[in-house]
Amino acid sequence: MMRPPAPTLAVVGIFSHDGHVAYRKKIRQTWMHTGEAYSVHCRFVLRGNGSASCDEAHREGNIVLLEELPAATPRRTGPLSMLLPWMHYALRTWPAATLVGKADEMTCGSTCPA
Repeated sequence: MMRPPAPTLAVVGIFSHDGHVAYRKKIRQTWMHTGEAYSVHCRFVLRGNGSASCDEAHREGNIVLLEELPAATPRRTGPLSMLLPWMHYALRTWPAATLVGKADEMTCGSTCPA
């Protein structure tokens, strides 16, 4: 007798910035909350050293602050400097994950505020 395949666990880091509270709020209100029902864990990822988003991280519980990275990292190098620390964090936190990815908050399209 064949066993049903194990559910796939996917983890997505949504790269964000301190000042983008409205973007994160809109994403939470639209598509982000549906992922948990499908074994997709979504977390906002911010550079944490000096971050003004600590209160939001504690309140919302879906923000990963990468403490080893300065919050003031220039946007031009920020996403690349966040990629490997995010991947390491995700694999330590969800060792059963078969898919780990990243997205940028700006890719959420027309659901985000202007």
